[in-house]
Amino acid sequence: MWELARWVEQPWLAAACAFALLAAWHRWEALPAVARRAWVASAAVVVASFGVRSVAIARHRLAIGAEWDFLGFWAHGRAAWLGVDFYDPAVLRALDLPWEPSRFWAAELLVAGSVYPPFTSFLFAPFGAFDYATAYWLWCGANALALAGAVVWAGRRFFAEHPHGWLAAACTVALLRATLYTVHMQQSTGLVLLCLLAMIARPAGAVAGAAIALVVVVKPLAAAFALVPLAHLRLRVLVAAGLTGLALVAASAAVWGPQRYADYAASPPSATLPPLAFDQPVSQSLAAAHHPARLRPGRRRH
Repeated sequence: MWELARWVEQPWLAAACAFALLAAWHRWEALPAVARRAWVASAAVVVASFGVRSVAIARHRLAIGAEWDFLGFWAHGRAAWLGVDFYDPAVLRALDLPWEPSRFWAAELLVAGSVYPPFTSFLFAPFGAFDYATAYWLWCGANALALAGAVVWAGRRFFAEHPHGWLAAACTVALLRATLYTVHMQQSTGLVLLCLLAMIARPAGAVAGAAIALVVVVKPLAAAFALVPLAHLRLRVLVAAGLTGLALVAASAAVWGPQRYADYAASPPSATLPPLAFDQPVSQSLAAAHHPARLRPGRRRH
């Protein structure tokens, strides 16, 4: 069954299905009633299959103790929730992790302490209030809600030509291999996609600025998105981004103390990360294309 699921997820097959679904959707008015019903049924099967497959992947990775990436998020959040110094490597090593981490994971994430800026604590700390398994499912649920919100927004914004636009958007997202990689790697792409759609839908509004600030919390490199409003001199967007960012910094400094920012600025964790954190031949997200294929129930691989 595992091999059959992986065969169905082949990129060429997903691309062919996406092309067929969208081609038929664009010719909706010319389709006979039976073809429309077949389209709706096929689209529903695609979305439902993605949901079932996502839950199966999440359960499998939890069962085998797959480390990347949520274990790092949870360790940071656990330290933040307990009120200890999450920039102290000894503190992170002393945490009661759900299993003994691999030497690769430990070398990258238990040597320098947390690598995230203090305001990211606001994202991770609530998950640190729970045991790992509970936090894991809450994280999956939060990302699923963000992804669903992005699908609804995209359906209304880009697929509004007929009543099933949201279903076309859902199929497009479900058939993207990158979406499934996110499930494998336990990343935050759903939130990033939601914020990106906010920037597209409201490019000159304060919502776009707030979205830029929020997405930087989870993906610091997303600060490059600010180049677009900067190039167009959209001051409202830039001001909203700056105010939202300052509010996050002020709130996190009030909770964790300004010393956290002083420590982060004086000794950035990235300066003490081992070389393996920078010389990986491919990114973790790209590695997901190969790594999960070697995982089988009952076998722990890191």
